[in-house]
Amino acid sequence: MELRQFTYVNMVARYGSFTKAAAKLFISQPALSNYISKVEEELGVRLFDRSANPLILTYAGEQYLKRTKKILTQIDDMDREMRDIAHFMHGRIRIGFPNERIIYMLPLILPPFKEQYPGIDVEVISGPGNRLTDSLRDGDVDFVILPSWNKSKDIAQVEIAQEELVLVAAPEYLKEEHFLDRERKIVNWREVSPAAPDHTEQRPCPPFLRGRIV
Repeated sequence: MELRQFTYVNMVARYGSFTKAAAKLFISQPALSNYISKVEEELGVRLFDRSANPLILTYAGEQYLKRTKKILTQIDDMDREMRDIAHFMHGRIRIGFPNERIIYMLPLILPPFKEQYPGIDVEVISGPGNRLTDSLRDGDVDFVILPSWNKSKDIAQVEIAQEELVLVAAPEYLKEEHFLDRERKIVNWREVSPAAPDHTEQRPCPPFLRGRIV
């Protein structure tokens, strides 16, 4: 069974004539008539009543045409969907967010994205950064948004935004020794953070915090 037989039968049924259908299909009338005859022979039924003018469908032909139209519609829908996917109008994207950023970043990103690409389904996965990176390597997510990144040969990295960190402190709390660079407002976080009690395990922290001092 070939796809073109659906098209040929449909065209003959539409125009009620091998001659008119052949002209629309850009083939000769005898070639089209012979082709339809072979299809009828394979199916074991007559699709057209050739004694009528214009041609009319037999009962078998009516049932065949019903199925044919459904098949052709599905093929058209598939072609349209593939074109939409090729032009990024339909599809799916899986994004990984760190737990601490998904609450405030996703509401900012998702609405404008859905407005521009309403046919794209967005799946969101959250978790620790290292787990999201593993998911990216395993193909479980398409993109991962992380606050920082160590270069890797197998993963492409693109900077999409710069965050502003604000350190809120009491007046005169920050002293000269707290700054790595006062002019650029780079603070030595180890010096700023209060010392932990001897019985408390102090959590590791970054060597400095770059941000705006208020």
